[in-house]
Formats: sequence, C-alpha cells, structure tokens
Amino acid sequence: WMVQTSWDNVHILEEKYLKEYGVKLEDFKLPDKVFEFGPNIVKGEEGVEPIQVIDKKAICGDASDNIPGVKGVGDAAVIPLLSKYKTVEEIYAEIEKCTDEKQEKELAKKWKEELGLKRSPIKNLKEQKEIAFLSKQLATIKTDASVPIDIEEYKYKINRDTLKKILE
Repeated sequence: WMVQTSWDNVHILEEKYLKEYGVKLEDFKLPDKVFEFGPNIVKGEEGVEPIQVIDKKAICGDASDNIPGVKGVGDAAVIPLLSKYKTVEEIYAEIEKCTDEKQEKELAKKWKEELGLKRSPIKNLKEQKEIAFLSKQLATIKTDASVPIDIEEYKYKINRDTLKKILE
C-alpha cells in the first residue's frame, strides 16, 4: 500500500458544513449545496492535519468505512499523540523503545504530563498493533493502482449532423 504524502491538490466537499461556516457558494464556484472541506477545516474538525486523518483512523477506527481501529483509544489520546509523533509508525517506534514495564510506566507518565493524556493508551496500542496497521492500510486510498484501459475505447462518437437535427 502507498501513503499519499501531499494533499495540495486534494479537496473534500461536504454539504453539512455550509451553514456552520457561512460559506457562500458563489464565492468558491462550487456546485450547489457543497462545501469545500479544506486543510484548515480538517484541522479544526478532526484535530489533525489532512494527511494524518489516515493515522487517526488507524487508531480510532471509522465505523462508516468498517475500519476497526484500536479499541479503547480515542480522539483524546490520538490527537495529542499525532501532534507529537505525526504518524502511527512513530508512535509505535516510541513505544518499542521501552524494553520493560518500568520504561512503559515512565513513557505513560511522560505522555500524561506532556500531552495531557488522562490515561495511558500504551497497553491497548501494544495489544492491538496488528489491528492498528491493518486499519491504516484500510484507511489509505491506493493511488498506485494500475488501470489498463485505452480511454479512446470509451469515448462516445457523436454524429453532429444528427445531433443538430434532434436539438433543433
């Protein structure tokens, strides 16, 4: 699987945010009843950068997409962790530095003090590591899929004279 590293040309359009953000569609030349869910709004609504939505879903899951995530770990822990470590891989790299229970307790204490976590997600993350990485794979849109088609085969051939007669 492949992770998209730039969201510069990706836009998510959501109708439900029109009224909430007071968007006038004519200002953005968007289709009727559509709202552009851009990077600033992703950060405001999701608490993470657009590219980190994948990592957030890897841990929190997403019921609408059947992404399981790590049970018992939600936004309250994931958002601060992703703010500090950026990716699921980096969160796990930090956990894996702990070679014994004492170091895990020290890391848990550090996360509580530095990140404001109420309780440590380390146990759940360790126990469900495979699920977290499977969830990340499920949340990642494949952009490297080979689609062997000849676009010319799908072009509709129009007889302009016939069309003109029909339209007249």
